[in-house]
Amino acid sequence: GTLLWRNGEHNASITLFSKSLVIDKEILGDDHPDVAAVHNNIGRVYVDMGRYDEALHEYDKALDIYCSAKSVGADHLYTATTHHNIG
Repeated sequence: GTLLWRNGEHNASITLFSKSLVIDKEILGDDHPDVAAVHNNIGRVYVDMGRYDEALHEYDKALDIYCSAKSVGADHLYTATTHHNIG
């Protein structure tokens, strides 16, 4: 999804990230940091598309996972990056 996003193929990127999200959730569970990373990536694509409400929704999902994950937490770089992406 990242290459498609950087190439300006936003809809294709969202489709691929969404497929990745389904697979990651199935294998890793809903609260895994890798699932949060996919939500963060989807949010970034939505920002580029000007779909800010949807981006914020994805960023909020990522933050919820990062802040509750024992391996990440509220003070982790991934959490800070998501806050940065929100603005």
